[in-house]
Amino acid sequence: MNRRKLGFISAVTITSLLPLESDAARFKGYPQPTMPPPVSANQNHEPLHPHELRGPIERESQLLAPQSDREQKAEDTDEAEVDEPWSGTLFGERFHVFGPNQSVTGEFAYTGEVFNNAHGGISTSGATAYRGNLDLVLSIDMDACVGIPGGTFFIYGQNNHGRSITTDYVGDYQTLSNLDADPFSQISEYWWMQEFGEGNLWFKLGKQDANADFCALDLAGDFIGSSFGVIPNVPLPTFPSPGMGAAAFVNWSDSLTLKAGIYDGDPHGGAWGFDNLGSNGTFSIFEAAWQPRFGANAQLTGVYRLGVWRHSEDVEHLDGSGQSRTDNHGIYTAIDQLVYRENDDPESDEGMGIFFQYGWAPEQYNEIGHYYGGGLNYKGLIPGREDDYIGLGYAYAEWSRTLQKNEGYSYEAVVELFYLIQVTDYMVLQPDLQFISNPGGLDGRDALALGLRFEIVL
Repeated sequence: MNRRKLGFISAVTITSLLPLESDAARFKGYPQPTMPPPVSANQNHEPLHPHELRGPIERESQLLAPQSDREQKAEDTDEAEVDEPWSGTLFGERFHVFGPNQSVTGEFAYTGEVFNNAHGGISTSGATAYRGNLDLVLSIDMDACVGIPGGTFFIYGQNNHGRSITTDYVGDYQTLSNLDADPFSQISEYWWMQEFGEGNLWFKLGKQDANADFCALDLAGDFIGSSFGVIPNVPLPTFPSPGMGAAAFVNWSDSLTLKAGIYDGDPHGGAWGFDNLGSNGTFSIFEAAWQPRFGANAQLTGVYRLGVWRHSEDVEHLDGSGQSRTDNHGIYTAIDQLVYRENDDPESDEGMGIFFQYGWAPEQYNEIGHYYGGGLNYKGLIPGREDDYIGLGYAYAEWSRTLQKNEGYSYEAVVELFYLIQVTDYMVLQPDLQFISNPGGLDGRDALALGLRFEIVL
């Protein structure tokens, strides 16, 4: 199972922690129901419903703002000029809204990065590499297009190219870039979503990224390190290999969302999803997300997720005995919490949020038995730079006791610091620093990786 996840353009907003699907994935082109959608992405790319779309870099999610603010923003959106939502793109509205009754919404983004291993790891000689990723998304409102209320069809193409420094220069297990993959061009996702009950119940069917809806933090969405997007001992079918699957979501109450999904157990991202469907078991997952509000004015929003997963394929014990069991399983939690807002202005989203991750899987047959992650994200820390973000995160992967005893593995720890600069409405720059302790978990030399990422919404 691949644990890597794409980092998308639309990062988290501090005031409203959801919904951001996966790096997620998951920029604003990702359609969601008109009612509060499943909390999750992606980190960092959970979009609004097509008729509510704004520019992907605008970073404006409405769902965790106070109720009165959400209602006012909805009114403002309805009254807005048609071309306003696309002011945050390079090419403007005519390249993004088309088709019968303007039912087709297109979003296109390019992400590039340069990383260098400045110290330690495997080698620092020639240890600089460039990687890029092009995202092309089409979302069709099936009500406007052919008269099917509540229906949305979504198709997502990707081109990933370049090299990473993980394999040849750093040797880290957790993968320091969430763009890391062998180069590919593919249709990563295509699926149908159908809403019922005024958006309180909805289903997705097709080839999809499970991390768009499950096991994803909002406040970790801007981090480049892979573990902040996908907990490394939760084997989700995600970037670069989403899989065929079905998922169901229900808003049980105003503050509780329940989600369940079942997916192909070993998908090939470059295929259409049917080549080996079910031949290596299935991956199933359930998650409950509680969305409380704290503070005198309920201004400190949060999302508390608890999930369980199961993989039905045979899995071998790690002790070399040749024994196996018929399934694998685990649990996880992912928490976002806003802890400070600079002021009470409902139009301001400056402040700080914190996040926490934990994943457990049986140590007899999983390389990583325990994973811990956490950090903070602050918007507008520097006066005059209200749209910039700074983040500090820590990710700790602990090898199973079986591998510690038999092969000498121990742990790998990552500290990441970034500063995200809003250059224009459609472009951001993100200097990034990562310190990796014991890369690979087996007496690796501590490494220091320096990088610069840019993202452009076309």
